Amino acid sequence: MFAIPDALQPMAHALLNDVVDAAERGAAFGLFNLVGEIGAVISPALGGTLFDHYGSWTHAVYIDGALMLISALLYMLIREHTARAA
Repeated sequence: MFAIPDALQPMAHALLNDVVDAAERGAAFGLFNLVGEIGAVISPALGGTLFDHYGSWTHAVYIDGALMLISALLYMLIREHTARAA
């Protein structure tokens, strides 16, 4: 999965808070944090492997940039339901 950049984390938490029912909010935040931490564990190993193989950080930066763009696109697909005034 992808790691949320620090600048987007407050937005992601607010969004998660808005879209998950109160009864399931704790489990949702736990799963959200689990997925984020998986990225923190895999990233150094993957980046180091790419650096050892290619001799530069270029490929690791390209992968990170692609994941951030995909993340931004997925955020844009989320629509908030608004109540219409009667």
